[in-house]
Amino acid sequence: MSYLYKDVDANRQLYTSAYQDTDGKPTTRVNIGGSDYQAAVDVQNRYQKTIQTHSAVNVAVDTYVNSAWYDTSGFDKIAVTMVNDANTNSSFGVHWSHDGTGYHGNDTLGTTATKMASALVDVKARYFRVYVYNKDTAAAHTMSSWAMLKV
Repeated sequence: MSYLYKDVDANRQLYTSAYQDTDGKPTTRVNIGGSDYQAAVDVQNRYQKTIQTHSAVNVAVDTYVNSAWYDTSGFDKIAVTMVNDANTNSSFGVHWSHDGTGYHGNDTLGTTATKMASALVDVKARYFRVYVYNKDTAAAHTMSSWAMLKV
């Protein structure tokens, strides 16, 4: 049987290990320090994945265009950016799905009259797709969007 003791000495932590024979008496006492144990590690980076969901798509007047479905496994936030070819009314958002075929929720992330917009949203289902919407009633526009999945 073994025991691990923690002592604090002048603001430093010392770990001591004691081993016990079958008679119950401690036989060996070893200081554990330095490279003998693994100290806590600071998070140096977080995994993220960027997906271009729409690549220079020609979106007709007053029309939505959906991306493919993407898996959110392992991620807890999604940042979405949208670029339009002109300063015109447009919108973008995320559809949520639990099965990757039909959508069960919707987040409209932005309605804008500028060329670019972005938003951050928490993951709400296993799958998502991004939609872009050309609200212009006079002309088609070229739109692109990206999704960055974050941990």
